[in-house]
Amino acid sequence: MIINNIKIDINKWLNKCNKYSDISINDILIKLFIDFCHIIDKHDDICFINTFDMFHRFRIHIYNEFIHPINNNYIINNPDSEYIELLFNDSIVDLYMNYRDAYASYGLPFNDCNSYPLLMFLIQNIEVVDNIDEYSSNEDDDDYY
Repeated sequence: MIINNIKIDINKWLNKCNKYSDISINDILIKLFIDFCHIIDKHDDICFINTFDMFHRFRIHIYNEFIHPINNNYIINNPDSEYIELLFNDSIVDLYMNYRDAYASYGLPFNDCNSYPLLMFLIQNIEVVDNIDEYSSNEDDDDYY
């Protein structure tokens, strides 16, 4: 018996709908991405590194990690990765579990996986921003006038 591991095309997978609904995988990923962004927006000291084409990169990341996983050794160039992981780990796990349970019948590939790839996407795409306003004062500016 020969088993072929056929890779489904990303566009075909994104447009796939549940047989009982018109909601596609892409529609669910839009909701997931919006909730993902809301988690980040709650923190003033965190921002996205590059917002251009972020949703497209998110969809590709989900596809590559959950549909056709590649054994990635994540290379993390973010010096604040430990802080970010500690800050967001619980929120990402909760978000992952909510979507896994709510959309299991829609073909989301979250059943046999965990939330770690979502956390890695977060760490690779956000940074900690120092708030310079806290350290500056108007008293120092008066000396220069």
